[in-house]
Amino acid sequence: MGLSESVRGIGVEPNGRLTVIDFPPYTPETNSICEFERILATFDSMLPNEGGCVLRDNRELIYKGSLGCIGLLTGWVTSALAEMQARGDLQLKISHFQSTRLVEQIRLIQEEIDLGRHLLSQWDMAPNAGETVPPRPTKPKSEPFVRNPNRDPGPQDAN
Repeated sequence: MGLSESVRGIGVEPNGRLTVIDFPPYTPETNSICEFERILATFDSMLPNEGGCVLRDNRELIYKGSLGCIGLLTGWVTSALAEMQARGDLQLKISHFQSTRLVEQIRLIQEEIDLGRHLLSQWDMAPNAGETVPPRPTKPKSEPFVRNPNRDPGPQDAN
């Protein structure tokens, strides 16, 4: 089964790219988790939490609830802020995150991430593996601002 046949059933829209671009989520590895914590610190600095570190102090919960994906984290922060507003609170608390955590959706997203990793691991990711691209033939250059009589017949050529 080819890659295109494998992805048909998972709701992926083919976009015609010739090169696979992989933006993996942050992982619990040392370097990756340090970068994730820097992102949490940036979010913490912008959130209404009296200078606290709501996200960094609860990094494990936040990591599990976002899978290390910044898009999921951003959506979760937005939902937590909406919950804070709905409750009439002035400060963002971990309880706002706990009540807006999307457990089932995150499980399904994790399954899609795992499937994507599996499919990409089967595909040869080496750029230009064994294939050479022939050079494009060049057209003779024409003078700028000079009409091409073959393409644009002038009024005297129309008769």
